[in-house]
Amino acid sequence: MSAQRQVWQDRAKGIGIALVVFGHVIRGLTGAHIAPESAAIQTIDYTLYLFHMPLFFLLAGLNVERSARKGAAPFLRDKLHTIVWPYFFWSIAQGLVLVRMSGNLNIPVTYGDLARILWAPISQFWFLYALMVCHLVYVALGGRQRLLAPIAVIGFALSPFAPFLPAKILFNLGFYVVGLLVAPVLADWLERRASATMLALVAFAFAVLTFAGVRSGLAFDNPLSLPAAIAGIGLTLIIAKMLAGVAGKVAETVGRMSMTIYILHLFAAGGARVLMQKIGVAPNVALYATVITFIGIAAPMVAHIAFERLGLLAWLGLAAPKRAPVRPSSAGVVVSARS
Repeated sequence: MSAQRQVWQDRAKGIGIALVVFGHVIRGLTGAHIAPESAAIQTIDYTLYLFHMPLFFLLAGLNVERSARKGAAPFLRDKLHTIVWPYFFWSIAQGLVLVRMSGNLNIPVTYGDLARILWAPISQFWFLYALMVCHLVYVALGGRQRLLAPIAVIGFALSPFAPFLPAKILFNLGFYVVGLLVAPVLADWLERRASATMLALVAFAFAVLTFAGVRSGLAFDNPLSLPAAIAGIGLTLIIAKMLAGVAGKVAETVGRMSMTIYILHLFAAGGARVLMQKIGVAPNVALYATVITFIGIAAPMVAHIAFERLGLLAWLGLAAPKRAPVRPSSAGVVVSARS
């Protein structure tokens, strides 16, 4: 993958994670009775949840074949470190803090919840759980697209009838497989088609489809919401491709730290909300949403930089471990520099 292609993906992750934080902030304010459960708030929630998490599954699918080129065993070892380890480490770490803070939470967490994380993720960690299952399905089927595609379609259609976690897996597996299928052509399509005109057309389609979903009462995770979700993802990718200057650099930087932000943003955002309430900040929705979203993004970024300087990112599961460089052997086979 070229550096340019990686940049737009990082920017897309940056936009996506900012929307994730904002969505959680709005839900937190609603749960704390700072934001009313008005039609406007419900529309914002519906619009965000249509596509911001499917975006990350699609981005994962874009890169899965490149990650799996060295074989199933190295691929799974990598995912054990970058998905499984942070899932358990941070579920327990965050869970212990949330148990102690249960009196200040909209949805309390108990020690029993922590005991069930092997099959019942707490809070935002369902994403890591579902993503690992997607990777396992990919490996189990040998990456065969002719098998993955129909299974994804069937799973997507069945997702409304499944319990919470299986539904999340079945629904988002579809976007993961879409990413896998479009990986060979998406970067070139964006290079040729990303323009102000295309941006306007996709934005209009997304607005119309979202409005239709809101008016009809369609759930954001219903298979019938797929066109709106694809339009939202497409809009994000076009914006990511077109961003330049300071805005592009900011989005890229946020995207490169998106794992840390995803893991830590509830700590930061929840703490900021509680603090603002305790010091008596007037319950202004716009003020709370702006300040808490900023802190929910900025505080984890500061932590990421600190962890990086201390050499702790890989240990904490927030970055892949550094590997020895590889060089071609005299026979043309790639070997480790340690060989």
